[in-house]
Amino acid sequence: AQGGLWAVPFDVEAGSLTGAAMPILEGVGLRFNTLSRFDVSRNGTLVYGLGGRTAGQAEAPSSQLVVVGFDGEEQVLPLAPRPLMGPRWSPDGEWIAYGGAEVGGNQDPFMIYVYNVELGTSPRRLTFEGGNWGPVWASDGGRVAFSAVRDSMQGRHLYVKSVNEDTPPEFLLAVSGRETPTQWLDGDRLVF
Repeated sequence: AQGGLWAVPFDVEAGSLTGAAMPILEGVGLRFNTLSRFDVSRNGTLVYGLGGRTAGQAEAPSSQLVVVGFDGEEQVLPLAPRPLMGPRWSPDGEWIAYGGAEVGGNQDPFMIYVYNVELGTSPRRLTFEGGNWGPVWASDGGRVAFSAVRDSMQGRHLYVKSVNEDTPPEFLLAVSGRETPTQWLDGDRLVF
């Protein structure tokens, strides 16, 4: 399914809307028709997945990551199209973490990748087993937390992985459902 992003002006101090909502971007990919694939960096740069599942489509769609600056100029990142989800900017705005399936594969298993937008180097794969979802960055920009399913597990478990080391992901917490991180607050507080 294809979605869109809308903007609405608001007064932060009063906590109220000051105008009508209006569309600002069409074609944002959705996963399972509800989960949008986008993130905004601290400096306001947008990254989103272009493409999405259409009705009756048997396999996961291939998508591409697109970066949009304040000037509205779009840059399609030079990455092979693949099923993807959950792009997240690093705190310094140089890296994107995302979940991606193998090129030409189906929606599972998703692996976690990081890509340096500034350098344009090949993506670095952080996970190598099971299914992995919902990468979020630590405030230090050196670690990524995510949820994963490994063999014989009940539910998803939460893990953390250093971006710059070749060590395996560190187990954080066992959860019984399909919880996925949504934000890593300052320090060691993780929202899922």
